[in-house]
Amino acid sequence: MALKNTLTLLTPCLNPDINKFRKLLNSIKYQKEIPDEWLIIDGGSSEKNLNIINKYIKSLDSKLSINIINYPGSTIYSALNLGIKKCSSEFYMVIGCDDYLEKESINKFKFNIRENDGIIVSNIIKSDKILKARKHQRKLFPIYGATKLITNHSGGIIIRKELHKKIGLYDESYLILSDAKFIISCYLKKYNFKYLDFISSRIGNDGISSNKKKLVYLELFRLINELEISKLFNLIMLNFRLIKSLF
Repeated sequence: MALKNTLTLLTPCLNPDINKFRKLLNSIKYQKEIPDEWLIIDGGSSEKNLNIINKYIKSLDSKLSINIINYPGSTIYSALNLGIKKCSSEFYMVIGCDDYLEKESINKFKFNIRENDGIIVSNIIKSDKILKARKHQRKLFPIYGATKLITNHSGGIIIRKELHKKIGLYDESYLILSDAKFIISCYLKKYNFKYLDFISSRIGNDGISSNKKKLVYLELFRLINELEISKLFNLIMLNFRLIKSLF
């Protein structure tokens, strides 16, 4: 039986595409088991968008606790940090405004939570491809992009809130890879990762990391230096990635 009071959804929000947001909302509404709460951290959406969002929210199951937190000027990571401080559950899942959940996602995550779990990873669908949660794939830094310890930060994992008391909140000086820094730090500190073989969500392509590859590479260079992992290799790979991005 799924545990209660264990899972909060966190959604940073800024003038989302209303049709995509409605699809996300419906994917939550029709879950086999709804999450314990949903925190939407709004960075300054227009009054028109907020009115529409509030209208859609009223159509959801009244048992679901929903709170829109106004945080004008917030970045993705400052919004998430506020959500982490505000959420009341043991675990949280980040879910973007252009993502949506598969029907039994919440139930399957909650059913599989155990006391020693730190981060639980699932399969996702992104760009029409299934990305599998692989227990033995320990690639911290592949050639293109960030860590392969997880499938995707948004929609692909749930994280025990307590880990942030030990590792710290998301580093807000990063624009794209603060989540990668946090995930890798958890792995290096040997917190438990669990891998589940089910598809939890379908991920949109509107995220900043999908559109700013050069910035991803520069932040990855910085991240590896800060974690003191293979600095010479890091410099070589940065040059390779930047040259490759020109073609």
